[in-house]
Amino acid sequence: MITSKTSFHRLSLEPWRSILYLISLTIVRGIIQIRLYQQGFISASADEFARGIITSTWAQNPRLNLLEDIQGTWLPLEKYVNGLFLLIWPDVILAPRFTVFIFSTLLLIILYNLAHELFERFSIAVVTTFLVASLPWFVWLSGTPMLEMYYFTCFFAGLLFLAKWLKNPYTNVWIISGGCFLLASGFHVQSWTFINLINVLLLPYLYWLIKNKKYPLPIK
Repeated sequence: MITSKTSFHRLSLEPWRSILYLISLTIVRGIIQIRLYQQGFISASADEFARGIITSTWAQNPRLNLLEDIQGTWLPLEKYVNGLFLLIWPDVILAPRFTVFIFSTLLLIILYNLAHELFERFSIAVVTTFLVASLPWFVWLSGTPMLEMYYFTCFFAGLLFLAKWLKNPYTNVWIISGGCFLLASGFHVQSWTFINLINVLLLPYLYWLIKNKKYPLPIK
């Protein structure tokens, strides 16, 4: 009976404690980023400068042409994201930094859910995201529109839905997982290595599913 009451109490706390924690973490991170900007932390690397010019040029005449855009120096999704946001906020310096902060926030939410999915404990999810958010490189990438934060967000979203599918292969969340990996591959070529590594690691499990006819789709 005590166990039952404890489980009910934990259930009643969710998802409110998770929401409150993530909102609080986001507010603290936002304050830190604002303070860093006020102290002069604004980088402008050659890579970022070149992508900024390409993005602002695209924003003046937005058009979707994947076949042409994938032949450029950089993959096109970052240009689309920041280019569309420039239509709302035409600040080439601050607008990309706002989008990268949004993506870093989404990444922490995804990591929180991934840790909770794997370990099923609120405390582990909190410690995981707090430690990641405290890393200097994460703080830096959260305020600098480098490509890593964009594709990390999509990649770990793919891992989250992959973990859900591995727990229950009879669901179709693998489609969402594949879609997230596909989006990650459109931000940075570095993601291709990680995605292919996941594919290779999954091959034995997929073979076992097919061999034992435990696949969710009607394969004949």
